[in-house]
Amino acid sequence: MTARIGPPPPVRMPGDPAPRPSDRWIPRAIIGFFLVLGSVQAGFVTIAYDSFTGLVTDDAYATGLSYDRVLKERAAEAALGWQIDARYLPDATDPRRGRLVIGVADAGGVPLDGVVVQGEAEHTGRIPQLLPISFAPLAGDGTAMAALAFPNGGHWFIRLKLTRGTDEMRHLVELPVIR
Repeated sequence: MTARIGPPPPVRMPGDPAPRPSDRWIPRAIIGFFLVLGSVQAGFVTIAYDSFTGLVTDDAYATGLSYDRVLKERAAEAALGWQIDARYLPDATDPRRGRLVIGVADAGGVPLDGVVVQGEAEHTGRIPQLLPISFAPLAGDGTAMAALAFPNGGHWFIRLKLTRGTDEMRHLVELPVIR
């Protein structure tokens, strides 16, 4: 006698209806559906492992520590209380050319003298561009001016570094330039 493996065959009683064809293909379709679904998910997992990992930095701990330094710098900048007024004055004929006027005042609104202004313009479009900006020294009224000539329009970010003795402040100006 041989041992039977698997579930016992269904017992049919007299008067039971004959099995319909759908009684066979529906369970097979459900099993097939889950096999296809598992294959698709395995393909997605493979693609995910081969693509961008989402890891921004290899040394997250050191980056986090440097961010603490940034927070301290921001607190020191806030303690200075400097007020920055940045105005872009485009040329009447070409809006991509113009002057950037930076006004620096202390917490009380009094213009500051002796502040060195450095800057660079960054365009983060499809082709990133970085342009240095040369500011003329601050005038007696606490303003500095630079001539700008953007090669193209769009959103430009002006990163400013203002230094006076040991005091330092960074400021970001977003500048929409009409094409």
